[in-house]
Amino acid sequence: MVLATELASRFGLRPASALHDESNGPVVPVPTAWLPLFAGGGIRHGSTVSVLASLAVVAALMSATTQAGLWCAVVGAPALSAAAAARAGVELSKCVFVNPGSDIGLTLAPLSELDLVVIGEPQRLSAVTTRQVTARARNTGAVLIGAGRWPGADIRLRVTSSRWEGIEAGYGHLTSRRLRLEADGRRIPIARHIELVMGA
Repeated sequence: MVLATELASRFGLRPASALHDESNGPVVPVPTAWLPLFAGGGIRHGSTVSVLASLAVVAALMSATTQAGLWCAVVGAPALSAAAAARAGVELSKCVFVNPGSDIGLTLAPLSELDLVVIGEPQRLSAVTTRQVTARARNTGAVLIGAGRWPGADIRLRVTSSRWEGIEAGYGHLTSRRLRLEADGRRIPIARHIELVMGA
């Protein structure tokens, strides 16, 4: 053991665990309640994330990003309007909404300089465009959030159960939504989940 320690000191060697921790690098923040899903305290820069069937989850990620003073963009996701984003707590002064027209790849290129970019229907991107956009994001450190199925994404987030609360015996109004959020993927090899309560 002494020899191993001496060699490590002499040649600047570190345990694999130290290398793993360093590889996490800087992260884009997530809501505090979501931290158990992400070992590094957020989403590692340059990651691709697929969010299945929940714009509320996408909006919550945008909110955490912009509340931390970082920039985000929403590209080709008309269902996620500025009004809906504001209701979810997104700081609109730190967010741009873009209609990409016919060439989403061309639109995404300059936006990958931002911290977080939401892409509506990422499954509609061609394989070539997906590779180009992903490579550029890794170089710039942008986190790409696909609002929908995205084959090969580093992280998959999906709501596996959901229940609205507030209606009782024929009266009242919806006050909150209780859901189970699951995360897995290449960056999260063992699936994790949390129980959340989100506002109506």
